[in-house]
Amino acid sequence: MNELQEINVLKYETGGFYKWHVDIGKGMYSTRKLSTVVFLSDPKDYQGGQFRLTTCPDIIPQDQGTMIIFPSYIAHTVEPISQGTRYSLVSWAGGPSFT
Repeated sequence: MNELQEINVLKYETGGFYKWHVDIGKGMYSTRKLSTVVFLSDPKDYQGGQFRLTTCPDIIPQDQGTMIIFPSYIAHTVEPISQGTRYSLVSWAGGPSFT
């Protein structure tokens, strides 16, 4: 069973962030295989809000329209926005449960 799960637009305003987490878990989250992030905002529209992956020590470019696809079991975060508003689109592709 392969499927595109849901698509969400996330809005981060000044002070907004997303703590370190993984996108796979129990129940309905157990079938997530790939996570996708698309940066919708022009980086000139906000400060801070860096997207980070535990597996990538380098700064990940957040140019408008850039898409990042990574395994859903990799921890990631969005650092706090210090100014402006940042939008991103997130979605997940699923398949048979790992367990």
